[in-house]
Amino acid sequence: MPYAVEMGSFDRGPQTKPLSLERALETIAALTLREEVYARELARAHTSLADAQLLGRTGTWTWDLATNVVHLSAGQYRLFGEESGTSVSYERYLGYLSAAERARTTAAIEVTLRGGGDYVIEHEITRADGVVRIFAERVRRARLR
Repeated sequence: MPYAVEMGSFDRGPQTKPLSLERALETIAALTLREEVYARELARAHTSLADAQLLGRTGTWTWDLATNVVHLSAGQYRLFGEESGTSVSYERYLGYLSAAERARTTAAIEVTLRGGGDYVIEHEITRADGVVRIFAERVRRARLR
């Protein structure tokens, strides 16, 4: 997996002389405040998503191919009947499916990973608590940042 170095920059404008210590501290304070505002907005958005998933009985998951870790939203943990924070691998996800469902789902995922586009699939899931549910899933290939 390719790695990248990320850094942030900001344009100080047409000023040509170096910032004074006082101005540099003011700039740092302003950037810190902005970061705190963004963090609060992100937390609100996360809460709104969790509420929407609870009300809509939906969830989301992301499979990191490099680590084979499946990241579940709070809604997805509920749908699978799993304790929030439980480690879930792709193989464990497939374990929720019957053998026939597993083969059909694996084939659809492989097509998507090869660039075949998104798919929507319905399948029967046996949750961690033994309850059987019918799930409709929309899957797409995404590039992790």
